[in-house]
Amino acid sequence: MKNKLDFLMTLTGTRNSVLSKAISFDPSYISRIRSGSRSIPRTPQFADPVAAYFSRNLRTESQKFLLRSEICPGEPFPETPEALQEAICRWLISEDIPAPDSIGNFILHFSSMAVSGLPVPSAAGASSFPEELKKRIEALEETADPAGYYYGNNGKREAVELFLGKLCLSGRPHSLLLFSDEDMSWLYEDPAFAARWAAMLFHLLKTGSTIQIPHNITRSSEEMFAACQNWLPLYMTGAISPWYCPIPRDGIYRRSLFIAAGHSALISSSVRNLSEGMLNLLIDDRTAIRALEAEFRNFLNLCRPLMHVHNAQDIPGFFRSLRALESEPCSIITAQPIPSFFTMPHAVIRSILKRHPLPELSLRHQSSCAGFRNVMRKGFHYTEVIHLPSPEQVKEGRFRLPMCDLFGEPDFFLTPEDLTKQLLHAIHLLLQEPAYHIILSERIPDNVLIHAQDGGDALLASAQPPTTAFAITQRDMSAALFGYIRTAAETEGQESKEKTIRRLREYIRKLN
Repeated sequence: MKNKLDFLMTLTGTRNSVLSKAISFDPSYISRIRSGSRSIPRTPQFADPVAAYFSRNLRTESQKFLLRSEICPGEPFPETPEALQEAICRWLISEDIPAPDSIGNFILHFSSMAVSGLPVPSAAGASSFPEELKKRIEALEETADPAGYYYGNNGKREAVELFLGKLCLSGRPHSLLLFSDEDMSWLYEDPAFAARWAAMLFHLLKTGSTIQIPHNITRSSEEMFAACQNWLPLYMTGAISPWYCPIPRDGIYRRSLFIAAGHSALISSSVRNLSEGMLNLLIDDRTAIRALEAEFRNFLNLCRPLMHVHNAQDIPGFFRSLRALESEPCSIITAQPIPSFFTMPHAVIRSILKRHPLPELSLRHQSSCAGFRNVMRKGFHYTEVIHLPSPEQVKEGRFRLPMCDLFGEPDFFLTPEDLTKQLLHAIHLLLQEPAYHIILSERIPDNVLIHAQDGGDALLASAQPPTTAFAITQRDMSAALFGYIRTAAETEGQESKEKTIRRLREYIRKLN
């Protein structure tokens, strides 16, 4: 079920402390509702001030689009703040909880994390381990079972904390091999533990550790996006390699393998979701660990990459994934703040290169143009859903060229003159190519870039620095992403090219 309060707070970027102050409820109470350990009170004393707060704090069309699909699907968005407050309140206290929009939520969470920026892995020892976590690990060591036996969900939590805590305190990076298709209630039923678990994993990744993790994906693409969302903050560090096994599993006998190569391991098994009272075994015998590593590698050999994660520390890998996408002739749909690189005329490229020596920019432009010509020549369609920046943002020098940090210039701002020339060339292509379409829309967040193939792979990236990109190779997920953007475009209506061109020309006039 969708956590409605968490959805609203994520949508608007609201912190627990801010909402607590606005509605006069304790922050810990808000936290328990967000985590799911308490349900939303269906009383006017809670729902009315919450609805009033969020009705005042929706600022963008993409926020309204995502909220509309929840509070009034298929109906017009409330026209007044009072009507919006009433609709939110009614939705909050309703028993009918709609099915979650996992793909939209995944994009929304990605968007909010792209804005906040996450720390990237650094050299070992660059980040100190929190003192309160250190004391907790020392206390767990004092009461640890010498045989390494732990039972049920409570036992698994203790064992996991001890396993991760010792790795953090070792002062060196580790290669983590993680797999579990067991019931995950042990992780999420205790929010305080989940916070410590995330803090320790972040510490390990920030100090140079890496993670290989095959995901259990014998479920729908909606469920897969929902599952991946739990790992999204960690994915964005770029230090995790996610995989999936295409061979069906029956889900009856389940297994967990948490291995720190050459150091320690935690293993467990259960039948279906019956994990209460089951044995979890914490191991530090090096011979046993080598055998478990071999078991993990044997399983990984049956798996395929779920996605490749790229950031500024993996620029060559990012461009390899992008070129692979563009080399496959098929219909393509994109969502981004400005049109693709192939709409940037050579004069603009030359102008940029005079000001900034960015050789990768020229190569990127050539690759994008070649990919576009290939799509047109093969008779496929190329559709771009564009969420243009405000003219003021561009004129005030606050709009960066998408992915400019991957070209070696993280503070490269696109000038009104450059963007004008690019949009005029995009208009020329619209008139010249019947299969090329632009849809102007604010329904996809303006700080993400999505490139999806019909029947192929997909790319989800932050449009502004620091760039993080997910090159999604699992076909069900990429197909779902393609369908999601296409549906978002179709809800905008089939606007004629002539009307789109008029709107582009009006935008250009505001730029100059």
